[in-house]
Amino acid sequence: MSSDQGTDENFSIKNSWKQTELGEVLSFRNGKSSAKNKSEPDGKYPVYGANGPIARTNDALEEDPVIIVGRVGAYCGNVQRTEEKCWATDNTMVVRAKEAELNFVYYLLSELNLQRYRTGTSQPLLTQTAIKDSEVELPTKSEQEKIGALLNNIDETIAVNIQINSILQNLVQSLFKSMFVDYEPYEQFKDVD
Repeated sequence: MSSDQGTDENFSIKNSWKQTELGEVLSFRNGKSSAKNKSEPDGKYPVYGANGPIARTNDALEEDPVIIVGRVGAYCGNVQRTEEKCWATDNTMVVRAKEAELNFVYYLLSELNLQRYRTGTSQPLLTQTAIKDSEVELPTKSEQEKIGALLNNIDETIAVNIQINSILQNLVQSLFKSMFVDYEPYEQFKDVD
């Protein structure tokens, strides 16, 4: 197979993708007034603001997995994904997949630079209309599922590696403190003649 044929095959895959407006495959609605008046420090569910979780509550506004997009303020256009029940404040936009796979949509929206659609300067605002009218190319739903699962697995692996690095950094700091600040003896580090 020549390299030209490989390139043509790649283009034919891309050509099978469907061009559509996001409003055709996603539903949008604004969040509700903050649940802060119902805020519980040990609440069961996160309360999402424009930049992610800001509090906890025992009341869930969203029962199913959703994507939450910041729509007001400096963080408008910020994209979050949650699998758990939650409350989305009125500084956010809740996005659901109608005819698309949610994980794929999360990564797609994260790469679309939604901040470019914001209006206003002192208090930036992102409207549903601006996003709904955006044209994108989408693969078939089964391809979206595969792509979304792959990218999600990579994100999960990164998160595990970050936790491992944090544990190792704490271990190194504890060992250093123990040996050089507290002067605890460690036989295995002594010079042997």
